[in-house]
Amino acid sequence: MNDAEEVKKRIDIVEFIGQYLHLKKTGINYSACCPFHDEKTPSFMVSPQRQSYKCFGCLKSGDIISFFMEMEGLSFPEALKILGDRVGIQISTKPKEVADKEKAIKDKIFAINLVAAKYYKSVLWGKQGEDARAYLLKRGISDELIEKFKLGYAPSANKLDSYFAKYSFSSKDIALAGNPQRFKYRIIFPIFDVLGAVIGFSGRILESELPKGLSPHPKYLNSPETPIFHKSRCLYGLNLAKDAIRKKDRVVVVEGQMDVISSHLAGIEEVVASSGTALTQDHIKILKRYTNKIIFAFDEDEAGQKAAYGAIKMAVKEGVDVKLTIIENFKDVGELVEKKSELWSKIVDSSLAPIEWLCKKYQNKIALPEGKKALASLSLPIIDVMASEVEKSHYTSYLARFIGVPVTSIEKALEKIDHQPSNKEAMPKIQADETREERDLELDAFVFIVACSNHLKISDLPVEDFFANSTYLKFYKEALKCYDLKGDRKGCLDNLIKSLPEDLGRLVSVVALEWDKKMAEDLEGAICEFKDIVKKIKSKKRELLKDEFARKIGEAESSGNMQEVRDLMAKLQNKLKEE
Repeated sequence: MNDAEEVKKRIDIVEFIGQYLHLKKTGINYSACCPFHDEKTPSFMVSPQRQSYKCFGCLKSGDIISFFMEMEGLSFPEALKILGDRVGIQISTKPKEVADKEKAIKDKIFAINLVAAKYYKSVLWGKQGEDARAYLLKRGISDELIEKFKLGYAPSANKLDSYFAKYSFSSKDIALAGNPQRFKYRIIFPIFDVLGAVIGFSGRILESELPKGLSPHPKYLNSPETPIFHKSRCLYGLNLAKDAIRKKDRVVVVEGQMDVISSHLAGIEEVVASSGTALTQDHIKILKRYTNKIIFAFDEDEAGQKAAYGAIKMAVKEGVDVKLTIIENFKDVGELVEKKSELWSKIVDSSLAPIEWLCKKYQNKIALPEGKKALASLSLPIIDVMASEVEKSHYTSYLARFIGVPVTSIEKALEKIDHQPSNKEAMPKIQADETREERDLELDAFVFIVACSNHLKISDLPVEDFFANSTYLKFYKEALKCYDLKGDRKGCLDNLIKSLPEDLGRLVSVVALEWDKKMAEDLEGAICEFKDIVKKIKSKKRELLKDEFARKIGEAESSGNMQEVRDLMAKLQNKLKEE
């Protein structure tokens, strides 16, 4: 019996789902209104006999693990790990002693953060927090919202260290937790994971309390990275927003914590913010678990608009339905809600698609050629990465009309976008802050095949001519010979790695370490990611093949050679079947 089956065996689905929904006995099953779509008549059924659920309205169905994934926006490994912990099943690819040690460290950090959050909250509601409460009240933040977000205050005389002493936390444990006592003169925003556990803190300086001579910078001070707090994956307010996101089928992404709280004040609860970092591809992927509609509402200053543009490109690449707000006459969401809260929901509802948003931003600048060129240079890369050909065509025409040029001019400009390095066979370079999505997918697949052979079967491997890069293709053919061996496959592949060109060898070493880390954390997830990469590469090859034949067929039609058209179409069908 595998881990998933063991977990399902130990947790009763009726009892578990009953923690989320009011279940009513209906014959041998239980019913409730579905949590995944709006309805008045219950169509969501839970079967204790089959330990499964199904909604006969939206047709979602599954077991206890898939329900937990849907409700909390978790991946399968995340959901399995949490449920396993609840029933004492160790879900890990690591040795038990290593996994136990890591869990103990994380549990201690959770405990330290909880104590710190309670301390800062008690200070805010005490005499030392009077000025902080007055500031929050001035910003329109009620006592109810303060309680909802568990806000706190770190005074000048931060006595959290002595508070920790009551709990016998060691200095080493406190340091691993990121030293939560680091904050002074700051309003404290506890940061929660999706299940409501405190994983870190953000502190906003309270200038009125700051002694003369002390710098008010940074305005926001955040917890450092810890074993439980990873800024690139953390979204402030998601624990409170997830249900509203599902209900509204959209999420509004703002810049800061105050923007999130202000949005709740204005009645927009499907809102989150990145925690002290730029939005990342991981943030987008996490939000996609809840909805495919993302509205970016960043500050109207230069930094905010630059961040918005970067977020557009990431989201469009992920296939997300993206829109953006324009907040005129206010610097950010917080100021807007403070002065005219009723406008916020109208602005969100009237948000614009990326190309429309860019055109609106440049509407007073396109009288001159420089303005047209600037708008086109920003718009074309976004149109280029759109997955839908219909959407591409629509916004190509939209941009052409707005700028006042022929559609063919925009189409020609799109064709000139460089999708590959000038030397197509040059080895791709990896920057320190580069994500896997921004790299050559073929490199990731190649490295997994040659460096992670213990986790692949011959049947998992793609066809012999899979790689477009001639260097990868050459060594992949050699790797296939190693997989055919009945003896020392790993030794054969190790020798192959040693024979790689120096530049490629270095790249393989770097990417192999990334794969090792992923497999140590989540073996099943890493293998699934490899298979997903293979699918993406195959899909890209099919699209390139179809484009090539479309061009040839078009040329044949233009010359009136219908026999060649029929031959080419038949040849295309055969090639697609071979893929």
